[in-house]
Amino acid sequence: MTLIQPFDKLSPNMGVFVKKILILSLVAFLLGCDKNENTKAVVEENSKPKVENEYNKPLNSSYEGDKSIKLPPISEPVTGSWHIVSLFNEEQEKLIRWAVLRSENNAKLDFQDNGENRLQLDILDSSTVKPKIFLTIDKGQYDCEGNLCSISVKFENNPIQHFTFSKHEPQVNGGIVLILSENAQEFLENVRKYNNLTLEVPFHDNGVHQFEFNISKFTNVEEKIRTS
Repeated sequence: MTLIQPFDKLSPNMGVFVKKILILSLVAFLLGCDKNENTKAVVEENSKPKVENEYNKPLNSSYEGDKSIKLPPISEPVTGSWHIVSLFNEEQEKLIRWAVLRSENNAKLDFQDNGENRLQLDILDSSTVKPKIFLTIDKGQYDCEGNLCSISVKFENNPIQHFTFSKHEPQVNGGIVLILSENAQEFLENVRKYNNLTLEVPFHDNGVHQFEFNISKFTNVEEKIRTS
């Protein structure tokens, strides 16, 4: 008999990570599918996310989410290590795999109790001419102008660049996803080229916070996605 664990009974770090995977899973399908009224129901009923670490080892535990999206074994994410997410939709017979990375540092906002608050970087379709770059925060409200957010980006010791992200709210499990609106290919090429990334993200009533990422080994992850 499969053990069912609701999100509120998972460890705080595990629950946050899983909710993000569910949110990003839905966004990935909404961006890749015809946007009809049945899309969300199809995604929620048939999507089966699977998470692997950068060494392609299966992770260990099992539960069912509040939207009937079933996940196979999964363990605590390793900060600073790329993970691979695999999502298969039975209705469309389509598999999506992408790379996920959590920030090295924990940003404490004024309203927040003690606990994890990291930024997550998701890179989808990196082998195509239209890669998708997503950002999600564990807790906090972005301080953006309308639906657009200007994020300061620095790769190693290079000059700071400014990239525009658009806000997207999937309407499932809460949370807002930032999606890179333009120059995604340029961003991706730098991820492949460098080992360290710093993002400066503005938060409502909390100012700008820096998030550090160890982006090394991304090309290894890309190769695993292509070949496994």
